[in-house]
Amino acid sequence: MAKQSVAAFLCLVFASMLLCLTTVCTGAVVADEIERGPTRRSLLVDSHTETGSPATWCIAKPSTDQNKLQSNIDECCKHPQVDCSVINPGGRCYDPQNYPSHASMAMNLYYKAFGKNPWNCDFGGSGLIITQDPSWDNCIYAA
Repeated sequence: MAKQSVAAFLCLVFASMLLCLTTVCTGAVVADEIERGPTRRSLLVDSHTETGSPATWCIAKPSTDQNKLQSNIDECCKHPQVDCSVINPGGRCYDPQNYPSHASMAMNLYYKAFGKNPWNCDFGGSGLIITQDPSWDNCIYAA
């Protein structure tokens, strides 16, 4: 089950990058449904904030090794502005229980808490800013 979750997460990241290159960067709005376990969640590519600018999220690059992901989690979660309880046991984003999923949530919480600037999603080159909502089931990534 965990391998399927990691594979689905990596597919989402790849699809986000591909869509950015082909659709989102041209300003088109495309609805896409992605299978995420027992429930489905409709994702809107190129969603916009109240100001009209595209919504963005920070996630871990798929190529990032486990040690760096853990380091990113530790760095993000040490700040009181970042509530990492969602990736702790019992938290709404604890499952799937894997480093890419947990690091992406922590990195996005940090990115949002500190201003959503590109440098707030660098993490030594292991962060990736996307425009497709990575939320799934009850695990909602704040935009």
